[in-house]
Amino acid sequence: MPCTNATCHNGGTTEHHSSQSRCTSLLCQNGGTPGLKNTTCVCSCPTDYTGTYCDLIVETCNRNPCKNNGTCTDGISGVECACSEGFAGHRCEITLNPCTQNTCKNGASCVEGGGYRACLCQHGFIGNECQRVDHCVNIVCHHHGTCINVKTHFRCDCEAAYSGHSCRIYTPCYSISGPCQNGGSCSVSGNNTPQCHCVTGFTGATCQS
Repeated sequence: MPCTNATCHNGGTTEHHSSQSRCTSLLCQNGGTPGLKNTTCVCSCPTDYTGTYCDLIVETCNRNPCKNNGTCTDGISGVECACSEGFAGHRCEITLNPCTQNTCKNGASCVEGGGYRACLCQHGFIGNECQRVDHCVNIVCHHHGTCINVKTHFRCDCEAAYSGHSCRIYTPCYSISGPCQNGGSCSVSGNNTPQCHCVTGFTGATCQS
């Protein structure tokens, strides 16, 4: 309000100062404006900021402050986070024992270390969570064959010279040190030994010459 009714003595003069001009030394941040409140200079802050100098962000659920899929609720004293299973803390920032979320199946046990977990499968089960039946249990693929799980059954991946359900069948033509070369063909003789039949112009055990 202008000072039109003020009486200044001894040669004094009246001078009006707005509340904003008197508080220019107050450094309000983030778009805040200085002003008087009960004779004290204060900052009037925008909606998203608070604090003496408008330097603090007002937390709301619109900012998604809750970590790790926590659920946010706007409360009277600020936001509140309801943490997902396996997490804790004011903003659900703390990871509890990973085995709290035990998804191991078929009687498997969960072990953890370094913030990670692993499932120790019972005999007869495989997979990251022991969710699949191990069809290779008690299966022997002969002659260095490898058992492979294929959805609902197993398959033996046989070494060269062997074939069959469990790699028991010997195929002599594969046992030659190299296939029949230069167009030669292989057959099995009466004593179950391989023999290369060379085309004209080539000789040798594998028609190499």
